Formats: sequence, C-alpha cells, structure tokens
Amino acid sequence: MPAEPYPQIAGPSYATESFSEAVDASANFYFEANEIPYKPKGPSTLYQRPGSKPFGAIPPVVTGAVRAQLQFDGNGVPDGAMFAVSGSTFWQMDPDGSVTVWGSVANDGKPAKIDANAASVGQIGVSSAGHFYVLSGGVFAEIPNDGINFFGARDFSVVDGYGVVLSDTTNNQQFQISALNDLTMWAGLDIALLLGQSDPLQRVIVNIEYLYFIGTRRGEIWYNSGNALFPFVIESGAFLETGTNAPGSVCKASSGTSTTAYWMGQDARGANYAVRASGLQVDRISNHAVEAAWSNKDPQRFNGVVYPTTDDCICYPFTWNGHEMVRFIFPSAGTGWDYDVTESARVGFKVWNPINFTLENGTQTAPFERAHAYAFGLHLIGSGGADGLPGQIYAMDQQTNTDCAGSPFGQLITTGATGELTINVAPTDTVIMAVQMTIPTPLAPFYLILGGGPALGGELMLCTVATGPSFGNTYNLTVTRAQGGSGAQAWPSSSILTVVTLPGFVLTRDRIFRLPFNNGLRVILDRLEVFGQPGTGVLAANTLFSAGATLSSATYTVADTTGLTVGQEVTGDCVPPGSTIETVNINTSIVLVAGGESTQTGTFVLKALDPTAGANPVLSLRISRDGGQSWGTELQIPMGAQGETYLRWIINRLGYYRDGAIWLRCTDPVFLCLVGGALGIRRLAS
Repeated sequence: MPAEPYPQIAGPSYATESFSEAVDASANFYFEANEIPYKPKGPSTLYQRPGSKPFGAIPPVVTGAVRAQLQFDGNGVPDGAMFAVSGSTFWQMDPDGSVTVWGSVANDGKPAKIDANAASVGQIGVSSAGHFYVLSGGVFAEIPNDGINFFGARDFSVVDGYGVVLSDTTNNQQFQISALNDLTMWAGLDIALLLGQSDPLQRVIVNIEYLYFIGTRRGEIWYNSGNALFPFVIESGAFLETGTNAPGSVCKASSGTSTTAYWMGQDARGANYAVRASGLQVDRISNHAVEAAWSNKDPQRFNGVVYPTTDDCICYPFTWNGHEMVRFIFPSAGTGWDYDVTESARVGFKVWNPINFTLENGTQTAPFERAHAYAFGLHLIGSGGADGLPGQIYAMDQQTNTDCAGSPFGQLITTGATGELTINVAPTDTVIMAVQMTIPTPLAPFYLILGGGPALGGELMLCTVATGPSFGNTYNLTVTRAQGGSGAQAWPSSSILTVVTLPGFVLTRDRIFRLPFNNGLRVILDRLEVFGQPGTGVLAANTLFSAGATLSSATYTVADTTGLTVGQEVTGDCVPPGSTIETVNINTSIVLVAGGESTQTGTFVLKALDPTAGANPVLSLRISRDGGQSWGTELQIPMGAQGETYLRWIINRLGYYRDGAIWLRCTDPVFLCLVGGALGIRRLAS
C-alpha cells in the first residue's frame, strides 16, 4: 500500500489524560493551521509567543502588584489613557509613559475591577476589596458603604449608562445599580436579589449588553427592560448551571463575530474545567489534558507541577496576529496556559499552549503579569511583583524571548559538559578549580548544577568568570552561589558539576506526537520532514580546517591548528558523530575522542564547531512503538552551523509500529517546525 501523507502532524494530537499522549502541547509557541485555499487540511506552523519589555515609569508610591488595568478612549480623557490599580494605588498612564497617581484603594491582594461610564464625561469606577471608588471631574473619592444608600462593591461593571455592583452583604446574593449616567449617585431601593439560586455571587460581566451574574455553582443572565422603577430583569429561562471558584478568571473575549464570557468552571458536581457562555449556552473549552493537569496533587505526575488550588486563577483576553487568546494564569501552581479561540474554531479541536519562564534558581513560574489592557497600540501587561518591580508595566513584544524579569522561555537543559572539583573548597568560597571532561568551558556567564539541580534538592549556581584550560584541562571558575537556596552551602567532596544553559526556547520544541493507531494493521513510518533554521545569534564562528585521516586512527594531521581548542566538537566526512578534540599538537596534529576512530583515509575539510548555545543546534528524535511507554534509541540530526541557510531535513525508514509516538527536541533556540511526513500501512500476517 502506498505511503499516506499526514501534513497536519504539526498540530496537537488528540489530548487525553494520559501523560504520554498529552505532552504534545507546544510550550511558549502558538499553533496556526496555514490558510491555504481549497486545502482545509493543509500544513501547520508554530510561532513564538511574544515576550515582554518595560514600558513607561513606575509610580513612586506603588507598593504592590498590578491588580487591574483598563484603557479608556472617551469623553474627557485625552488620547485614551490607561488606568490601573497596583496594590493600594489607583493611577493613570498616558501614551508617553508618564503616570498620574489619583489616590488609594483598599487592597486584599486579589484582582480589582475598573470600568468606564462611556455615557458620562470622564467617569471611571473602581471596585477593590469590597469598596467602590469613582474618578469624576478630576476628583477620585470612595462611595461610602453606609448600609442605607450604598452597600459596598465586591465587583463592578457598567451597562447602558448604569453602574452595577455586587453588594458586600452577608449572603452576597444582592446587586445594586447606580443612577443613570452617574456612578456617584446610588439609592438604597435600587437593588435586586438572585431569583433562582442560593449560592453567592462571584462576578458580574457585561456581554453584548447582557449582565452575566456568575455564582459559585450557577449563574443568571439579566437584561435592561427599560422599566422605569428598576430597569433590569432576568432573561426568561436564563439560568446557567455552571459557576466559578475563581472570580479573577471571568473575562470576555471574541468568539467568531461576537463576544463570549470565559471562566474557570465549577458546579455541584466538580470543578477545574474551563467554560465559555454565549447566550444561554455554556460550553466546555478545556480538554482532558489540561483538566488533569489543573487537578494534579501528585508531585510524581506532570513534571512535578502541583496545583494547590485553582481559586487564584486570573484570566485576560488578547488578540495577537489574528489569534484571539484567553490566558489562564495560576500563581500558586506557577503555570500559565493560552486557549487559542481562533485556531480552536478553525481546526476543530481545542488548542491549548502552556506558557512558563525559568527563574535564576531553575524553577518554573507562571507569567508575571496579573492584568492586561490594549492601549496606545500596544498590549500592556502589569507586573505581579515576582520580577521585583511591582507596578511595572510591560509591552508584549514579538522579538523578545524573555519575560519581564529577563527570565527565558522554556526550561533548563544540560549541555553534556561536566566537570569535577579537583581541590577541597570551603563553603563560602566562590572561586573553585574544576576539570572539564567533555567540551571547553562555555563563554561566561553560564550556569552550573551541583548535586542534581534544584528539582532534586541540589544547587544551581551562576558562573561569572571562567579561565583556562591549563594543565590537565583544569579551569578556574568564579561562581555566584545560593541560586537555589538561601546561602552558601557546603561543597561536597568529588563534586560533579554539570554545565547547563538557559538560552530561551530550550524545551519549547520538546514535543510528542501521537501517531494513528490501526487495529489489525501495522504502520511503517516512511518519512519525516522537518524545516528549520541553522544556528544564529552568536559571535564566534565555526572553524574550517584541512586534516589528513588514517584508517582506524583517532589522530588527524593538521598543518594549521589556529582556532582549535581541547574539547571542541569536530564534524566532517571522516569524523564519527560526537567526536571532540582531546589533544592539540600545535600545527602538527589533533587527537579526537568520544566519537570513535576514523573510518576513511585521505585529506578532508573538517569543521570545529563553536560550543556557544545557538551556534550548532541538534535535533534529537526518538520513536515509541507502545504509545509512549518506552522509547527507542535517540537519533541526533545536526541542523547546520551559524550562517547557513534554512534547510529541510527528510528522515526515512523509521520502522514499524502499531501504537506509535514521535518525540522531538531541539538543543538550541532556533526556529524549527515539523511540517509533514508519510505513513505506510501493511496488513499483519495472519
């Protein structure tokens, strides 16, 4: 039977709770099915999600995380200023990045809410920690909860010129409306109670001029009927059977040609799933994979990512390059997820992409932002404080591959370089002597793992200066300790140090694709096609040189050894993969190790590879024939050195399977996309 193409392989495979099938999500990338006319199942592409860079100044009195943002274009606000709540401060940012502090608000550390009354001149309302404030006519003041005319505000929205607040009452089932077109005027009779549910209200959000009241287990939809006494009434039969345990997750985003409310779902039967509501219809948008992750309490699963709670989930929508995204951030778990509304509708399956950063101590963390606003033509996000700059505003940037603290996307990855301490070191010493056993010490700064790294209780340290090699390949390293702890720790005797790198995108291409299962058939993986970019972004060049090779010898004659160093990896026609230079005899010869002996004779042009991260990316590939439970031998494919052109690699004859999966990883931060392949089907012998 002829081979069958599967160009859609670059997209997520079916997501399930099974870890071996669910890790196909592409961290820090977003997925896009190419818009090819007359070919709805055309190839797909992965694009880098935006990083962030600072924008504007931090108000001098800000002492806490950004808890809310809003851009307002109308009525008395010049040039569309952005308003924000940071900690206990309410402030305004203008297009030039300058700020104006308006006053203080109550602070409970939870998300606040800002909304604008477009029907009034420059009125901005703020609800925070049960209190309500209004900026009107250049005056910012609290509307006091007197228990007679006003009953506090746990949440707030504006619809049809009315301010709507969730009252801060005993049962939390009451809402109150303001006077028409005036957020400063409230009357004690302008209140209403939920009609069909007994659970407390969590959030109110306006969607297509309807009021969605979301409780802890259920919800209701109200609308403006125009009644003179009290204008809002419940929509007939508009009871939502899904509430939320995470008030900060309720947001509004586009869905096709309309808008839809999104939130973390909870009902009488369970929680930890994501939903959206358009009209009276509530739809589940999460899949088994993300739901299993959000419910995980076992440190042995999902790479040890545990969700102590999802009550602290914060969501915000944004549109990036035509993709409507809803970002779910879980601060207590240190994770984030993007739900791609646009691609989910286009390709027919739910597209979720995990997002994370790596801190200096090697731990993974959620995005630092806690709020978002599209203002001044930029996506502006507010720091939650983990970057050390609470209140800082950042702009999303496609060309940046770090978060607001400079922490790169992805995770730690070892370079394969290890060293061993050669002398006794005092606990407080920061200059150590180590012997390098594989490749030369990378250009400082770089990172070293001592004792397995933070995830295994070890220590991650930063090497700021590296000198050597000297006799016996000994290097002197100046390190900054306590990257994974609170102070200098004892140096174990005969310590092994592993060089690691944080170049960005390290494991973002660490993907598993589930291959089709065919009962009664055996499938051969005939071909994989990978498109990628060779090494970029480094200053040092790869060294070309001529060498004479003798059959079954690891010694190569070299007339000019300029630029060659001990430990440097060498490639070429006669050099086995993975070969490194053990000895350099000046302008005479070099001795290679680790890759075996020469298998050809003659003179060849060889290449000594630059060890800098990004210079010589390698694609690693493994095949599983039992659904991801075990994996075959790793195949390494060099992707080319710096300065070479974009290339396509075709990998043939990868063998048979019945329940297969493909594991791919790229070692360096370069563009890479699996664009297709071919499967052949053979009937099993009877």
